[in-house]
Amino acid sequence: MSLSKSPQREIVRALPITISVLFLFFCLLFWNKESINGAKIGLTFCSEMLIPSMFPFMVLSAFVVKSGLSRRMSGILGVLTKTLFGLPGCTGATILIGLIGGYPAGARGIKALWERGEISQNHAERMLYFVVGAGPAFVISVVGLGLLRNYQIGLILFISQLISSIFIGMLLKFDKKDHENQIYAVTLKKSSNKNSLSDALVESCADSTGAMLSMCSLVVLFCSLWGVIKNTVFESMAVDFFTNIRLSDGISKSIFPVLLEVTIGCRDCVSFGASYTLLAFALGWAGICVHFQIYTSVGDMKFSKIKFISIRLLHGILAALIFSIFLKIYPATVAVSSLNCINCDRLPINAYSFTSGSLALILLCACFLSTLTPKIINLKESDSKMRKISEPKT
Repeated sequence: MSLSKSPQREIVRALPITISVLFLFFCLLFWNKESINGAKIGLTFCSEMLIPSMFPFMVLSAFVVKSGLSRRMSGILGVLTKTLFGLPGCTGATILIGLIGGYPAGARGIKALWERGEISQNHAERMLYFVVGAGPAFVISVVGLGLLRNYQIGLILFISQLISSIFIGMLLKFDKKDHENQIYAVTLKKSSNKNSLSDALVESCADSTGAMLSMCSLVVLFCSLWGVIKNTVFESMAVDFFTNIRLSDGISKSIFPVLLEVTIGCRDCVSFGASYTLLAFALGWAGICVHFQIYTSVGDMKFSKIKFISIRLLHGILAALIFSIFLKIYPATVAVSSLNCINCDRLPINAYSFTSGSLALILLCACFLSTLTPKIINLKESDSKMRKISEPKT
């Protein structure tokens, strides 16, 4: 009986995903123009903002671990990380880079520490829940100066995100399950710690390039989907629902994109005249697109996605509360409702255009990847030789 039921259960489990995929497929067919326009916005965002602002921090985060600098800096940052977060001293540099480097930069450093066995599974999981905040390159430059035309608001937004991340990290200090993973952390290979600086740089660039491509593909996909969704009945239904529960028109129109993708959400908060509080929440929540980017960055590292989403929600709420307190102490000089995007179909980041720099980074990454090819081939050849040696002779 169990054998006959198992295929049926698999069909039932796969049915919602199948229906969703078919629905999206037909949406892309019927709203092809809107999907293409959304993808163009995503590509513009990746080339002009995401790659130039995030890629250097991702490489630096991985390099700090692979080169052994994280262990050498443990003496300086070790006391602080152990006192505040209950984490080993080697995590100090990664936490610092993660808090100022943007969403996926910390995730890459956490994965590198975990793969090298310098932190346990629980250490990596706890770090992943709070070392994934929005960096100043995005909050101050893009949201503050680019969208709001107000450096003061951008700075307060970033400080609110930073305090919220530190507070959540301090709360997670009391979630201790490290004894379950200490053996794993000790028995991982230590020979990789002897990498030279050049090897560490090449490996960091190669790893970050793959992560960067995955992130950009997700951004383009989500922007394309949003281009379709905003032209269907689902957006109007969502707006009507939030309006009926007495939310303002600007907030009602911004909630859906805020939940989906952080850049589009921040842009719509400004263009529709939503409150600063929702903008602070959007940066803390980060959007489902960023959640998937972080899942991709950590690879096969196991963690609770439900807990991760819950903590991102908590992060957004805390950031909004802290931001509201700051606004009472330092009142904003410009109201959001008086600001409008120059062209809401495009991201207002023309003043921060780095298209040529992005292309240069991509070409540089391609050069690094090409230098890795001979090493990969040699490793495969050595593995085949070792298998032949280990085979019993007849």
